[in-house]
Amino acid sequence: INDMNQTTHNSVVALAGIWHEGSVAHLHNTSLSYLATERVTRKKYAGLTDPDSLKLLLQSMQIDTNSVDTYVWVGTQNYHNTHIHGHELQDYFESLSQGKTHLLLDHHMAHQASSYYTSNFDEALVLSIDDVGDGLSGRLAIGRGDTLTQIDQMDAQFSLGRLWEAVNILLGFSGANDSGKTMALTAWGKTPRYLPFLNNLVRYDSYFPQFAD
Repeated sequence: INDMNQTTHNSVVALAGIWHEGSVAHLHNTSLSYLATERVTRKKYAGLTDPDSLKLLLQSMQIDTNSVDTYVWVGTQNYHNTHIHGHELQDYFESLSQGKTHLLLDHHMAHQASSYYTSNFDEALVLSIDDVGDGLSGRLAIGRGDTLTQIDQMDAQFSLGRLWEAVNILLGFSGANDSGKTMALTAWGKTPRYLPFLNNLVRYDSYFPQFAD
C-alpha cells in the first residue's frame, strides 16, 4: 500500500474473492468502478474460481487490459495456495500483468486501506476484523498521512467471525454465506433469554472466545 502511494498509477485493476464474493475494482485516473461476480452470473456469493470468471468481469466492465499498468491480487495466501482451485487463475493473472506492475496485497490491509484512504482523517487507528484472511482474523494499524503502519494482529483461532459462523450453523444456515441473515435477526434477539445458552457453548480465554468441545 505504502509503495503504491509513492508511484503514479494511471490504470489499476484489483481482484479479490477466490473463496466467495469475487470482484474486480478498476481505478482509472480518478475514476473508480467495481463489479461483483454475482451481479453478472446471478449466483449468490460466487467467487473468482478460474480465468473465465475473471475474463467475464473484465469484459463486463469494458476494461482494456492492454492499457492497465498495475494489477493487484488481494489475499496472499490464496495466491500461493494453488491447490484451492488449481493454478489456472494465477497463470492468467500473471499473463495479464507480464511486463507491468504486479502486487500481492494482504487481506486485512485491503480492508484497512479502503476505510482509511477514503476517510477525512490525517491520522487514525485502523482496525480490520474479519472471519479469516491470510491466516489472521484481525490487524491493527496506525494511519498517518499516506502511510499505514501495522502494529498488532490477531490469529485466526481467535476469530469472532468463526464464532458467528458457528451460530449460523447452529441455526440451520450455512457457515459464512448466510452471515447477513443472522446479522439482520439480531435486531429481534432477546439477550437475557439466549445469552446463557450461548455461554454454555463458548468459553473465554484471555478475552478471546474458544469453542467448547
